[in-house]
Amino acid sequence: MKAGKLPIELLEKLIFSHINIKNREVVAGPAIGMDCGALDIDGNLMVFTSDPITAAGKGAGKLAIHVNCNDIATTGLRPIALLVTVLAPVGTTEEELNDLAKEMSLEADEMGVDIIGGHTEITDAVSRTIISVTAMGYGDRKRIEPERKPQAGDAIIMTKVAGLEGTSILCHDKEKELQTILSIEELVEGQEYSRSLSVLPEGELGRANGALVMHDVTEGGVLGAVWELAHGHGLGADVFEKNIPVTELTKKICVYYNIDPLRLISSGTMIMICQDGELMVSRLKEQGIEARVIGSLKNDGMFVHYKDGTCEELAPPDSDELFKVI
Repeated sequence: MKAGKLPIELLEKLIFSHINIKNREVVAGPAIGMDCGALDIDGNLMVFTSDPITAAGKGAGKLAIHVNCNDIATTGLRPIALLVTVLAPVGTTEEELNDLAKEMSLEADEMGVDIIGGHTEITDAVSRTIISVTAMGYGDRKRIEPERKPQAGDAIIMTKVAGLEGTSILCHDKEKELQTILSIEELVEGQEYSRSLSVLPEGELGRANGALVMHDVTEGGVLGAVWELAHGHGLGADVFEKNIPVTELTKKICVYYNIDPLRLISSGTMIMICQDGELMVSRLKEQGIEARVIGSLKNDGMFVHYKDGTCEELAPPDSDELFKVI
């Protein structure tokens, strides 16, 4: 199989088919388009998520904290605690582990979340350091439950720009190679995209302003995230390329590597479904968060409408474009 997340059909066939929910406290188990599992604890909701960092080198510790906290943010809750597992290859130095732990600790402090445990191991089972984080959030269930499920006609909203995380990773890990097409200023700009990888603010604002569901954009990019959300709710979608913002820097890098920015990993970007798209965009912009309506849900069929007037069926997310380069 190819590198990257397991394809949807195999995930459902090989993994989900063997999972049976047995305890009444479980209110959300594994599902396509759902970033977190959830437990009802005496009327309060405890949510959990877990994600590894496998493709990044520099800044991997920071990314590990962000991508997991972002999953919690899709519920409208704030993350409160993290478990961190680090598997490092034989030959890793004390300095490297110290730097990684410091990086993760500083990022956790910045986000107001506590690292409460985990596991650290040197092993010949890996050829580069793998970081896996489990994040937890907690809050009032009634406060965050949406008024209804998504339905045809609801707006699809996207925050920030496409390819944020992928651009940041490439500008860090392929810095020397990209110097052939980018100026020093452009490289620094791309590296600093890492400052915009959190979706905690839009998670809180989205839920407070009527977002029905939210999904942070990870592997598979913006188009993959839209497909997962629509499919997970048994709906179709129309998405319009002209409405999806991509920076000129990301475009330049994607042209160089012949990859699609709309299918490039993009932590820091949130996809929301809501009834009144323009109102949600206005509320987000009032708080300094750029957002756009990029399409809408419908009863069946998923399509991407391109700027040149062509239209094609929106395919399920495949291996992320980043794996073609890293």
